[in-house]
Amino acid sequence: MKKWTMPLLVALFWGGITAAMASSIPGDEYAPHSISMTWETFMDLWDRSRAPDPQRNREYAYGRVIYTGKAEIDKQQYYIRFVSMTRITAFEARKCLVPVLSSSLNPESVFVNGQPAGWTVKNGYCQVMIQGPGDFEVKTAFTVTIDRRRWPRNLTLPLAPVARTEIDIHVPDGDIEARFDPGVALDTGGDRVHGLVPAASSVAIRWLKRGEKKESIPLKMGAVVHTYVSLGENGAGLKSEVAFQILQGQTHYFRIRVPDSIDILDVTADGKGGEETISQWYTEDIGAGADGNGKDGRGARLVHIYASYRHKQKFKVRLDCERTETRSDYRFAVPRIEPEAVERYENLVAVGAEANVEIEEGAIERAEGRDVRFLPDEIQAFAQGRALFYYKILDPGFVLDFAVKSHDKASVLKTRIERVDADSVVTEAGTVMTKAAFQVKNNQAQFLRLRLPDGAKLLSAFTSGKEIQPAREGGVFSR
Repeated sequence: MKKWTMPLLVALFWGGITAAMASSIPGDEYAPHSISMTWETFMDLWDRSRAPDPQRNREYAYGRVIYTGKAEIDKQQYYIRFVSMTRITAFEARKCLVPVLSSSLNPESVFVNGQPAGWTVKNGYCQVMIQGPGDFEVKTAFTVTIDRRRWPRNLTLPLAPVARTEIDIHVPDGDIEARFDPGVALDTGGDRVHGLVPAASSVAIRWLKRGEKKESIPLKMGAVVHTYVSLGENGAGLKSEVAFQILQGQTHYFRIRVPDSIDILDVTADGKGGEETISQWYTEDIGAGADGNGKDGRGARLVHIYASYRHKQKFKVRLDCERTETRSDYRFAVPRIEPEAVERYENLVAVGAEANVEIEEGAIERAEGRDVRFLPDEIQAFAQGRALFYYKILDPGFVLDFAVKSHDKASVLKTRIERVDADSVVTEAGTVMTKAAFQVKNNQAQFLRLRLPDGAKLLSAFTSGKEIQPAREGGVFSR
């Protein structure tokens, strides 16, 4: 059998070798500079000494994806024909669906390892079926168009979020420079738009003539605010989603005004799939104002929010807030959650109650009551079927006032036996054998205790169809 001479590097895991190869080591005083062993022995020691592989959370992994495009001009349209190559490694010996392309791109063809393949649309992506283990290369073709008359060129390309994404477009525009958001441009000049993009659901690409002054587009935004207020014995909890809609320009900075009568517990980016993230947020007390939050002379604060990168379409922010009350009976006015620096915004509010709390409408001003059965999905996700009132806000200076009254909790039976079925059989020897089934509704009790008739012997016991070993205390059995 062929021998292999191992260099000094073997000493890195010498401790694992010593026990297994004690008879093969020349000398016991010092570790040798080299040691000879068969390749099979070395690989066995290597497998036993190395750390176990981390557990995978899915059946496949992406290698990289390259989007290669070539632009052509036809009349007033600017066509870019793309071919994407996605490398995938499958770990399991079974079939799995893998997202490779945004469904909005409408692929013209799909190939897996050079063979034509079908695809299915799921969760907003075109997904292909692969069966591992092994490496796969998925090729797709699609076309996008932009307006030829617009300059600089702007292209928003939906992506499947892959950490190693490369985009390379050859365009008829000469001597250009490009910008990727998010991402970084690799080549400047010539007719090539080339860059790397992190794992993101879309990328905004912009190119213009080298040295040309970059036009500044003024920012314009709208917003939709969905708020759910849950009134309880000791105060209120408030969950609000502020969906900023960027109508023009781009930004990574957003502001929301709230009254200082509520405590802000957390501020998060409410994006699906985690593509929206917040790099930093903080609050600033701005005191009382003439109107808005602070209209009534009370203080207000601004929530400053910085996204991880500039957004051009939308950005959702979720606020989790609360207000504590010292009394169980109190009055509560719904706080005003107002997005700043927006052209207009829509405000929808729902109010519900926790158990043992009764709420009654008070003053309702500049708000229109709606049917609670038609809550938006955003509020329904917060309310979970507990909303009692639903309003569309007609003016920022609205008033929604409620009287909250708490009721004492009534005591209930800890355990209730709703039904008992018993069957008895008398044997020829005169022994009576009885089978009893108890249908029990348990609210709090830890044990159900049963006393058998005098002289009776317990043969077996079952709970929910599974045999158990009950405990015994005197003549009482419990479980």
